[in-house]
Amino acid sequence: MTIPKRLSICICCMSFFNFYNNFANCQLLNVFDEIHNHKAILDEKTIYYLQNNQNLVLVKPAEPIPVKPKTSKKFFKPLHKVVKIKPETIITDIKSNLSSAEKQDIIKYAKLGDYFYDKDDYTNALIEYEKILKIDPKNYKAHYMLGQVLLNLGDYSESIKEFNILIDLRPLSSDSHFMKAQALRLSGDIKEAIPEYNKAIKLNKSNAEAYANLAECYRKLGDYRVAINYCKKAINLDSNLVIPHLILARCYFADRLRDEAVNESKICLKLAPNDPSVYVRYGEILNQLEEYHKALNMLNKALELDFSDAKAHATLAYTYLYLDNLQESLNQAKLAVSCAPNNAQNHSVLAYIYGRNNDYEASVIEYKLALKLDPKNPELHKDLAMALIKNGNKDKAIAELLTTIKLRPKDYESKLALQSLLKENNQAINK
Repeated sequence: MTIPKRLSICICCMSFFNFYNNFANCQLLNVFDEIHNHKAILDEKTIYYLQNNQNLVLVKPAEPIPVKPKTSKKFFKPLHKVVKIKPETIITDIKSNLSSAEKQDIIKYAKLGDYFYDKDDYTNALIEYEKILKIDPKNYKAHYMLGQVLLNLGDYSESIKEFNILIDLRPLSSDSHFMKAQALRLSGDIKEAIPEYNKAIKLNKSNAEAYANLAECYRKLGDYRVAINYCKKAINLDSNLVIPHLILARCYFADRLRDEAVNESKICLKLAPNDPSVYVRYGEILNQLEEYHKALNMLNKALELDFSDAKAHATLAYTYLYLDNLQESLNQAKLAVSCAPNNAQNHSVLAYIYGRNNDYEASVIEYKLALKLDPKNPELHKDLAMALIKNGNKDKAIAELLTTIKLRPKDYESKLALQSLLKENNQAINK
C-alpha cells in the first residue's frame, strides 16, 4: 500500500485546515529536531472531481461563500501538548529483531503520527503511521491508528482492511472487533457490523460504546425497542456517555414520543455542552418539530464550537429551506461540501437544494458526485433519475431507474416512474 494512493484519497481534507495545520506544524518544530510534513496541493478540480472522475463532464462549481468564523473553538483553541506515549507500550509492539535505530524511528513516527492525528491533520498522520509499517509491517498500534485515520477520511473499505489485520494480529482484542464494526456501520453494512459489535461485547462486557453503537444499528434497521434496550445497557455501564442518549432521542422521536426525545437531547447538552454534534442532533429534532428558529440557534451554536462541522452546515441548509430562504440554504449546502467533500450525503444535500432552486444541471452534477462516493445507494440513483428527468435527460433517467430497481426491487415509486418514461418513449417512437 503506497503513500501516493492513500494521499489521493485524503488531500481533499487539507483545504479547510491549511492555516491551522501550518500553525500546529510550527509548534511541533520546537519539540522535534526534524519533521516530515508533506504538503498537499489543492485546487477546485481535486475537491470536486474527487480524483476518479475523469469520465464525468462537470461545470466549474460556484465559488464558496466566504464566511469568517468569529468564535470557532476549532481554530482558536490553545494547541494541545504533543501526545504522550508510554515507551513500554510502544516497544511491546515493536519486533525484537529490529535495530536500536529502527526502534527509535518507530517511536518518533508514532509520536508524530499521534500529534498530527490529534490536530485532525490526517494526511500527515497517515504518512507517519505508514513509515512505521515499512519498518515493522505487523505493528499493532500503527495498523490501529492507520485504520482510525482512514475511517476519519471516509475511506471505509481501506479502514476495514486495516482492522482485519488487527483481528489477525490479536483475535481476542475487543477493540479490534469494535473498530471493524464501526467501519462496517459507517460504510452502510449494518448487518455485517452487528456480529462484530457482539464479538466486542463478548470479549469485553463493560464496553458501553459497543452497546451504544449496536443500538444505532438496530435504530437504522427500524427495530426501536431493541435499540432502546441496548441504549439503556450502555447508560447503565457509563452514565456519562452521550452517544446512547443521542440515539434514544432519535428512537423516541421515531416512536412519536416527542417530549421524551427533547428530554434526551437536553440530557446530551448537559453531558457534553462543548460537543457540536449534540447541538446538531438537537437541531435536527427541532427541524422535525417545525421549531425552525430554535433549530437555527442550536445549529449556530454548533458552528461556534466547530465551524468545520459539515453536518451542522448541511442541517442548516434544510432549516433555511424550511424558512424559504433559498439563497442562504444554498450557501450552507456549499459550505457542507467544502468542509467534507468526500461525504456523499453532503453532495446529495447540495444537489437537492440546487433542484429546489430550479438549477437541475447543477443538481445532476452533485448527485453524480455523490454516487461516485456511494455507488450502491439506491436512493441516490433514484434522486439522480428525477433530476435527470427535470433536466430533460430522459434516456439517462431510465438507466438510473433501472439501477434503482435492481438495487431495491420493491421500490414501486421508481417502477411507476420507469413505466411512465417508457410509455412516453414508445409514443415518441410511434410518432
